[in-house]
Amino acid sequence: MGGIISKKILLRAILAAFVVGTILTLLNQGDLLISGELNSSLYWKIPLTYVVPFLVTIWGALGRD
Repeated sequence: MGGIISKKILLRAILAAFVVGTILTLLNQGDLLISGELNSSLYWKIPLTYVVPFLVTIWGALGRD
């Protein structure tokens, strides 16, 4: 018996998180990353930038009837 989330949905969510998370990180934090001026807030902002599209993709896929 399979889990709630299929392998296909999980792979789609990982890909969406990678693509969207990278684009948003570069748009929102790119200047700080390039200049090397990293601050402590980036340690939670950047991971959340990847987690959000991952969760949205899974939520959208599970919400289909």
